[in-house]
Amino acid sequence: MIFFDQNVRILCFTNPIVHWRALWEEWKAQQAIVIAPTLWGYEVTSVIRHRIHRGKLPPDIEEEVFTAVHQLPVKLMNPAGLHRRAWELSHHFDRPAAYDAHYLALAEMAGCPFWTADERLLD
Repeated sequence: MIFFDQNVRILCFTNPIVHWRALWEEWKAQQAIVIAPTLWGYEVTSVIRHRIHRGKLPPDIEEEVFTAVHQLPVKLMNPAGLHRRAWELSHHFDRPAAYDAHYLALAEMAGCPFWTADERLLD
């Protein structure tokens, strides 16, 4: 089982400099199960829109990126205790919101590696 947050998923489709797309293809070839918290769909939609608005994603590929990201085979999960653990982690990392902490909490609960492009969650 593999887990990575919405930032990595967006990078797979928008940033040719990093090796994320190759990594995704490798995981796909290994038939890895990719998991995410149930808020994932809302988050990736928001991240795509935000990147377009800030000029970090060209508007001419926004539909392609949106469609590709939402077609990814992702198993959405909401295990008991997820919100409590996300609450604790958001305090630990001194985050103003607990959204990102949900991703970290789920990876921890599932016992799988956590991949992120958000340096604020590396510890």
